[in-house]
Amino acid sequence: MKITGLNVYDVDLRGRAPAHNLIVVEVETDEGISGLGEVAMSYGIGAKSVIPILESLTKSYLVGRSPFDSEHIFQQCFDKSYWARGRSLAIYGAMSAIDIALWDIKGKALNLPIYQLLGGQCRDSIPLYANHWYFDAWRPEEFAEKALRVVNDGFNGLKFDPFKMSPTGEKSTPSRPISKDWGNMAIARVEAVRAAVGESVDIMLDLHGCLNVSDAIKWGKQLEAFNPYFYEEPTDTLLINSSAEVKEKVNIPLAGGERLYTRYDFAPFIENRVFELIQPDMGLAGGFTEMKKIASFAETYQIAVQPHNASGPILTAACVQFDICTTNVQIQEWFPYWQDERYRILTDALEPKARDGHFFVEGMKPGLGVELDKDYLSSFKKYTF
Repeated sequence: MKITGLNVYDVDLRGRAPAHNLIVVEVETDEGISGLGEVAMSYGIGAKSVIPILESLTKSYLVGRSPFDSEHIFQQCFDKSYWARGRSLAIYGAMSAIDIALWDIKGKALNLPIYQLLGGQCRDSIPLYANHWYFDAWRPEEFAEKALRVVNDGFNGLKFDPFKMSPTGEKSTPSRPISKDWGNMAIARVEAVRAAVGESVDIMLDLHGCLNVSDAIKWGKQLEAFNPYFYEEPTDTLLINSSAEVKEKVNIPLAGGERLYTRYDFAPFIENRVFELIQPDMGLAGGFTEMKKIASFAETYQIAVQPHNASGPILTAACVQFDICTTNVQIQEWFPYWQDERYRILTDALEPKARDGHFFVEGMKPGLGVELDKDYLSSFKKYTF
């Protein structure tokens, strides 16, 4: 079996909330089996920048190769592209999507789900926590009301940014000092959510790397009272010493890593146990090939893994395959309340199949277990390389 080319679907949903641009890839082979992948650059800016990189990587390192050589293909892309041995987000995104697609092909060719190819089943289900449930909440009582909806929908965990600046979802500016009123609002939101959902529901706090160290410590100490499951990126993740200082002084487990890529970025955070839970993104950190290495490295230091997941349904499917076969995964992030129609990318997205706050193993099809809805995708631009 040989790779013959790559299709890229530019699923531009920026005209509707939350204004994301999903990039979907489809690797084709000479035996008619194709594999799916997705780049996790759907929000912020720059999603389309990955398209010419996908073209270059396809022509240089994919066409004519066996999809079963995914390890060697990944390493060639990493070594020979030059910029991957640095910090090139678009290259990492392209490499990640390609790697996911190659594993999808292997699973389909062998008639096995990917988790069976990566060590086999470690669990029957994976617990989920909900994100993006609070996008139009502002006052503490609104946070509490919407949190109850999440719990009533069957989730035992929910994540939110208590420092959001406006009802439209604007987040704080990195390292901007937090005023007393702003900080008290954040504390009141967390207090209201905890009172509404009770002690048996896990709450996760995501600061998006936006606090300076002194504020992360000051307000973090007050947040200890509400027993958060984790305190995610309270300060800039690129500054390891800042995160280490917060960890030393705030008695909440620190989490982070959605903007760290490959095992090389994660190495100092793991070796120094800065994070007790790391959050590599399947669509940026290196796909299955690199994610398994990151997880194994973390397990050596008794650090848990929770894949970051804030893009489309192909990445959800990839995360679940990874979760099932990775021993130190604790929980999975997902977004059940997206306002747009991104789940229509697939004919059989996993998201509607969640029940009781879990994804379950039974009934999984070969590979990723999902297929594109070509009718839906026909309205978006397609590139063929």
